[in-house]
Amino acid sequence: MDKYVLKQIGTVNWTKKMMILFPICVLINLLGDWTITYMPSFPLWLNNIGTLFGGVFGGPLYGVIVGVVYEIIANCTDFFHASVIIFMICNISVAAIFGFMVRIGFFRTIKGMFTTTLVVAFVDVAVHVPTSLALYGGECPSNQAVTNLYYQLLDRMVNRPLAVLISRGIFEIADDIIMIALIYAVIHVFWGFWDKHFNMSDLIKIKLDIANDGEVVSTERKLEEAQSKIDNMKSEIDRLKNEMEKAERELKTKKQ
Repeated sequence: MDKYVLKQIGTVNWTKKMMILFPICVLINLLGDWTITYMPSFPLWLNNIGTLFGGVFGGPLYGVIVGVVYEIIANCTDFFHASVIIFMICNISVAAIFGFMVRIGFFRTIKGMFTTTLVVAFVDVAVHVPTSLALYGGECPSNQAVTNLYYQLLDRMVNRPLAVLISRGIFEIADDIIMIALIYAVIHVFWGFWDKHFNMSDLIKIKLDIANDGEVVSTERKLEEAQSKIDNMKSEIDRLKNEMEKAERELKTKKQ
């Protein structure tokens, strides 16, 4: 991956709109946490929508900051508990990877959206399964449906790690699919609005070209390099002009 593209992806442009959007993203997460996450009749969490939205509009780092602030607010009473720290790491990982996938163009099509979902779900499961096993013995305190499925699998003689993987994995993947599909739909259905206010065409369509030598370089970098060459040429022209003026002055002095 080109270093220029990585630099663009790893920075946050704190415009006025992005500063206004930030508390909105955090609030979306909190609303999901306070309403859906602990709803006994609903088997999913949907408490990372704000973090993922932040990843779309502000990039990976912006999404990470949204996720960290959300976790601090949501768990302010027991922030230093091991599970909170681990889940924060999970949210940071998901936000970073999702934002990265969006920035390199995987959110342009439905196929790319599904690819993004698979990658995010893999990270989610990879973090939550060992955490659930180590801290809660396979149960999921925030989701009774996961716990019920876990014990049903144990009753059918499925070994504990596999039971955790299946029970947690099914719901984590479903959770990620719904959140990312929802965000994709909202972005593309109201594309005109988002593009007008946030220039979405640039945010989710960083174009990558393959050079002859196989190196991946961005169109933006090509433009920047061209502009740099133009600036260098202008500087050289100015230098030559100064030398010519100096030579003319010296010639006039000699004639006098």
